[in-house]
Amino acid sequence: MRAMPDYDFDFAPTTYWPGDWATGLNREGNSWARWAMLGYDPEAKPLALSMPAVDYSGAYLPASRGNEVEIARVELKSTLGDVTSLRARLSRSGRIYYRMVDEYGTDYTIVPKSSRAPLTMGRLVNLIDTAVAGEEKDHEIGFADVKRDRLLEAASPEDLVDFVQISSFYYPQLKKYYEDYALEWLRRYRELWEEEESEPEE
Repeated sequence: MRAMPDYDFDFAPTTYWPGDWATGLNREGNSWARWAMLGYDPEAKPLALSMPAVDYSGAYLPASRGNEVEIARVELKSTLGDVTSLRARLSRSGRIYYRMVDEYGTDYTIVPKSSRAPLTMGRLVNLIDTAVAGEEKDHEIGFADVKRDRLLEAASPEDLVDFVQISSFYYPQLKKYYEDYALEWLRRYRELWEEEESEPEE
């Protein structure tokens, strides 16, 4: 996790289940909590047909398990608007279990897999940044960076700075944190490019 003093990494929501509306994931995997984050009234529970086009992203995510809720979402500005959803499920013992899913059935390895209480923002960021998809080897550069770096041969860093968007209803600072880190990612690549350009040709 990057050191950014403007963020409260010790913050943790009291619960991921503040009311019945927040536990309702529809058959497409979208949550009332997600809609509320976008400005919709959770009590109204609007039909999918009334939602703006942006809210169709993630329509093919796996269905929820029991009381499972989405606690964070990774959205790509790709042609298909790919979505990865981080979810939490409360067990009968009171322990919270996490899983990360996408629309392609990817098997993600995440740490931690469970906790006794909602994660702090710092632990959530660490979980997202260290998530490994499928057979990939462990990486240390961050989940969002992996998504951006793969496209550097086809697009400029400036075009990719907002390619990955990470947000959460439960963690109000998460979206801004990743936006700021994307700008830091862009700054690093600009410095690297300037260094390569300044090197004398042999």
